[in-house]
Amino acid sequence: MRTLLVLGCIAGLLGELQAADTKIDPTGTWIWETYQNGMKWPNTLKLQYDGKKITGMILGRQNTNLPIGDATFQDGELSFSISREVSGTKFVTKYRGKLEADTLKLSVETERGGRVQKQQIEARREKSSKTKDN
Repeated sequence: MRTLLVLGCIAGLLGELQAADTKIDPTGTWIWETYQNGMKWPNTLKLQYDGKKITGMILGRQNTNLPIGDATFQDGELSFSISREVSGTKFVTKYRGKLEADTLKLSVETERGGRVQKQQIEARREKSSKTKDN
């Protein structure tokens, strides 16, 4: 009886260690929609993660690629920023949130003209984009 109990405990510990070893990987193409002035805008974020460093870009509205900066990813928590210029005014948008499987929930803050705009987004990973070759 003790042997079975010990074996059960060992199997449970091994299962926990194996689950802890599973790495959370934000690599892929993430999509979501935002609404502004009554219009719906598609958004695309492409991320690459090598286990230490995260890089990527957001596809801008004029089909420009905006590289992410100040990016960190640890324990499922992601943060980054993008800088852009509109009509001669430069502004920064900060993204911070959590990755859960194929869902990325982010708080977004943009300071523009002394005002801070905040929103929440939920991005979904494209199913075919979880590979490292994006």
